[in-house]
Amino acid sequence: AQASELWVKGEKVTCGYISEDTRVVFRSTSAMVYIFIQMSCEMWDFDIYGDLYFEKAVNGFLSDLFAKWKEKNCSHEVTVVLFSRTFYNAKTIEEFPEILRGSIRQDHEGRFYEDFY
Repeated sequence: AQASELWVKGEKVTCGYISEDTRVVFRSTSAMVYIFIQMSCEMWDFDIYGDLYFEKAVNGFLSDLFAKWKEKNCSHEVTVVLFSRTFYNAKTIEEFPEILRGSIRQDHEGRFYEDFY
């Protein structure tokens, strides 16, 4: 193990000692991380500054997250999963080709949908 930060009463300190009141927190610098990003129609909308929300997710959030991990010398294994749900205008499951019926689901409102990953 390697001590990377010491805190006393909410303040970061450079040295300290271990007593019976000391709380040790272990954080792994290598973990398997799954990041799910929903690719909804809103991801292609622009924010008030003219940036696409998709761009903000990739060039903003993910870029900042990976930079922070690099700064902390983390070596996480990351899987980014883009997912979306498509709703169909169908009244019954029989309206779908038989080969596709296994992947078609129905929500609590009776709408037929399919999820894509």
